[in-house]
Amino acid sequence: GDSEGIRGQWAALQASAPATTSLAVSNFSPEQLDGLLANNPELRRRPVLNQLPWSVAYHPGDAGSYSCLEENQRRGLQVQAWAPLGGSLGGAAQRGLPRVRAACTEVGARYHPPRSGAVVQLRWVVQSGAAFTTTSRKRAHLEEDLTEVFDFELTESDMALLSSLAAPAAA
Repeated sequence: GDSEGIRGQWAALQASAPATTSLAVSNFSPEQLDGLLANNPELRRRPVLNQLPWSVAYHPGDAGSYSCLEENQRRGLQVQAWAPLGGSLGGAAQRGLPRVRAACTEVGARYHPPRSGAVVQLRWVVQSGAAFTTTSRKRAHLEEDLTEVFDFELTESDMALLSSLAAPAAA
């Protein structure tokens, strides 16, 4: 089954990179994680991170619920958001991006100093309990992303508002 294949790949990865101290997975479901982690005598290095789609525009779970994060944390994994600004998402999440970006810009304008919509989106990711990876062709955007995100906190009401904007997980 799926677990057997994943375990075989993981064993090969461990054998091919013996000096590696940390390994990660991408887009693993709770069931796939359990298949790798449970009763696995070949497991020498547990995955430390699961890279998942996680953004204001798309985060599995009900509004305000971080069940996806909690499932990973319960298994000892950090979630790292890919597409933390929603740009690589499809379906309903992609169609909802203009609404999400407008709301994030509006929220950011309430802070002193004002924050960009992108900074608000990245702050939501961090404050929800995930890490993020991002890129930009513009150095100024990267500097903003990597400095301003960490020098303020969103209010509980702003977190709740932004959490409520996500597209349905099945979309």
